[in-house]
Amino acid sequence: MVRRIGFVAAAIVALATAAVAVPSPAFAVVTCNGQQETVSGNTGTAGDDVIIGTDGNDVIDGRGGDDTICARGGVDNVYGGRGEDLIFGGPGPDFIWGDSGSPTTTFGDSDTIFGGDGEDYIDGQIGADDLNGEADSDTLLGGDGGDDLDGGTGQAETTGAVTDLCEGEGGSDTYTNCEQIVN
Repeated sequence: MVRRIGFVAAAIVALATAAVAVPSPAFAVVTCNGQQETVSGNTGTAGDDVIIGTDGNDVIDGRGGDDTICARGGVDNVYGGRGEDLIFGGPGPDFIWGDSGSPTTTFGDSDTIFGGDGEDYIDGQIGADDLNGEADSDTLLGGDGGDDLDGGTGQAETTGAVTDLCEGEGGSDTYTNCEQIVN
């Protein structure tokens, strides 16, 4: 009789534990710069979107609006589109095009970044990055690693002076079309 009571008690504990199951990490909310995703998939709208890529290889197109895009893992191709976009490359080599808008802010890890039209602020952070400011006055920060920084053809309209700033921190960096270099 003692054996049956122990078996029944164990069965009740097992059922009670199953009813209070802890949610798995698969249901955790993923955010981008503290914001929840507003677009399902990798293509934005004409409005302001929050787009979060996958851990695989993605092609993300922000389209119009002031978008916040997190590419996450993999080798990603990210197109900011029109508007003032905030783009995070994530781990892995990414290719990021800011397109038109001012400022286009991008962060990545061993990335190739094209600022596009507009006054861009591009921060390569860690890794060997290829940062291209393209048109207008840009600020390029290479970060750690051997970076290639190209300020592009920017020119400030108010003074007629070119104001591309390129800054490298670690590694052997190369600079092209940079009017001010901080190393």
